[in-house]
Amino acid sequence: MFSWLAALFAWMGIQPAHLIAGLFGGLISALVEKEGTVWEKMAIGFAGGLSAAYLTPLVALLFVAASPAMMNAGAFCLGLFGMSLCKGLIGIGKIYAHNPGKLREDIRAFVLKVMSKDKNQP
Repeated sequence: MFSWLAALFAWMGIQPAHLIAGLFGGLISALVEKEGTVWEKMAIGFAGGLSAAYLTPLVALLFVAASPAMMNAGAFCLGLFGMSLCKGLIGIGKIYAHNPGKLREDIRAFVLKVMSKDKNQP
């Protein structure tokens, strides 16, 4: 019955469990949010769901969370903070759009910091 939906998710690279966990995280975030219209709260849930759907595999790799339960917990957290994460990334993009030279300076400073670390330090 829902095979077309599963095929669509597979085509888009989305695991349904991550999307559902993220949507629930986004729903909780929208319920806690005091301000905003109904449409803005729906956007919070939607952004949380999409953030979780696409970022959960990356977070799982970073934190070595191999079990499905840990991945779903991560997806829920990404859904909960998904809209804030999106706002933050857009804010960073706006800063660099107004001052493109700053991006080059920041990347250079980061690379120099990483390269100059003592190899014996953890």
